[in-house]
Order: sequence, then structure tokens, then C-alpha cells
Amino acid sequence: MEIRKVQLTGKSSYTVSLPKVWATQLGLKEKSRVALSTLPDGSLRVTPNEHVKPQERGIFNIDALFDEALARHMIAIYIAGYDTFELRAHKIRSEQRETIRDMSYRLIGMEVVEETAKSVVIQDFLSPNELQVKKSIRRMHLIVESMLADAIKSLLKNDIDLASDVIVRDRDVDRHYLLVLKRLQEMVATPFSEASDIAANESLEYYLTAVSLERIADHGTKIARCVLTLAGGPVPEEVRNSINEASILSNTVIQLAMDALSKLDTTLAEQAISAKGRQTPVLKRLEEMTLDLDARAALPIYCIINSIDRVADYGMNIAEVAINLAVAKSNR
Repeated sequence: MEIRKVQLTGKSSYTVSLPKVWATQLGLKEKSRVALSTLPDGSLRVTPNEHVKPQERGIFNIDALFDEALARHMIAIYIAGYDTFELRAHKIRSEQRETIRDMSYRLIGMEVVEETAKSVVIQDFLSPNELQVKKSIRRMHLIVESMLADAIKSLLKNDIDLASDVIVRDRDVDRHYLLVLKRLQEMVATPFSEASDIAANESLEYYLTAVSLERIADHGTKIARCVLTLAGGPVPEEVRNSINEASILSNTVIQLAMDALSKLDTTLAEQAISAKGRQTPVLKRLEEMTLDLDARAALPIYCIINSIDRVADYGMNIAEVAINLAVAKSNR
């Protein structure tokens, strides 16, 4: 590390000279232009204009890709960071176009800009400044929170429509999850990318957080599907009340963990982990209750209990991420 003095130039400008070796290696000369961006930790990034990421365009053949295979390839292209990409085939079939349109909705910022019989061009209209990791994770948390609450409510109230709505909301969580992956991939692949709201050395922790929230949303969907399987069938009140109690504890774990991550507060993180411990006897009691249920109700109820358990486990993962970040920050 080089230490350089800040100089006052004129009456209002501060200057710091650039290391000659660094400037020479990057081909900087007199009057070369550089971009300055402030990072979340307060440091300043100096980016040579020549190293700013250029617009990328990819061309991909989809002749043999349909349905989920085509969807997976489009997600991979999106995460790879192509600003514009073209999907080509000898002839694009109607079912392929349907998948492409559906995926264009699921991939935030992507729009179909050109279509022919043999190709579809999709462009990313999202500004780099909108690719903020914390913002997307906060949005994921809000959606997940509502999904879990409504999934349990649909069970308690025998509300089939509400359960169906929970399943639909999982797509919104997936959209923000993929956006986070796109941003984190860009941070890893492009050292001169636009400044993010997190530091590069925090990317692993926020990736793990996004994965945990996406898995929680999957379990919220799983609970809702189990409610549809029950189709309003009789579930003993004692079982319903215990499921509600266990679910409230799962929500408590998640809320405390997310607060701990936001504030980098290890005390809140430990409280989240303790809440998981209080849930264990409730889940054990519920599992014993399922043994006395009708076979048609026992399986979906057991599935719901398992998902509530897994939700709290993923909340604990977030709490552990918060502890890791808090401890790392405290020693910098």
C-alpha cells in the first residue's frame, strides 16, 4: 500500500497523484480520462475509461431447446451479464416464443426488442445503478414474509384462493433472486463495474442470504400447495393452533435475522437462533399429532410441518451470515 498526501489545488479542489507504475501499466497518459466512484466502505475507486465494461451482445442457437431447458439457458445468459442477446433457430416455434415471453417477464430489465421468424432479440434496459443487492434482498424479504403469513392463514381459514395467490408470488421472489445473482456475477467478473451498495468481499454473504430467502419462498409455496391438497378438509383445531405457533416462531427467526443483517447486530442474530430452539418442541409435538390424523390429511400436514422447520433453518443461516459480517466489520 502506498501512502500519498492530499494536496490543495486552488481554493476548493483536493488532489492526489496517481502512482506512475499503475498509470503506465494501464496506458494512461496526460489528459487521459478516469471515472471516480465511491464504494460502500467510503473508499474511492479510480477506473480508467478504457476499462469500462463495453456493451456485450451474445448470439445463441435454440433449435434444440424447449420449455424448462430454454428457460434455464435464458437465465444463464441473463446472469452472465449480456446487455443484448439474440436467440436464433431454423424456425422459432410458438411454444418457444411463449417461453421466451414468459422468461422476459421473469428477468427484471429484459425486454424483447425485435422478432423475426428465425430470431428474437432481447435487451437489458436496467441501469447499473438499479442493480442494488441490498434493495433486492429487502424486497425478497418483504414478499417472503407475506407469503409465509398468507400460506398459514390460508390453512387456518380454509382459503383456497389465498393459497393459490401465495404460489403466484413465488415468481416475484425468483425475479429479485436472479437480479441479485446477476449483480454479484458482474462484481466478480468485472473488477471495474459500477459501484454497488455492498463491497466485493461481502458478496458471498449476500449470495447466501439471497439463496436462503429464495429457499424460504419455495417452502412457502410448498405449504400453499399442501393447503390445496387438503382442499378445505378437516384439520383438528389443536393441530391448526400448533402449526400457527410454529409458523410464528419461524417468522420471528427470519425477522430477527434480517434485522441483525441490516444492523450488523450479533445480539439480534443470537436471538434469532434462540427462537429456533424454542420451536423444536412445538414441531415435535406436531409430528406426534399427525400419527392420529386421517391418512389423507396426515401427509400434507406433515409436509407443512417439515417446511415450517426448514424455513426456520434458513432463517438461522441468515443469522449466521449477519454474525460473520458483523465480526468481520468490527476488526476493520
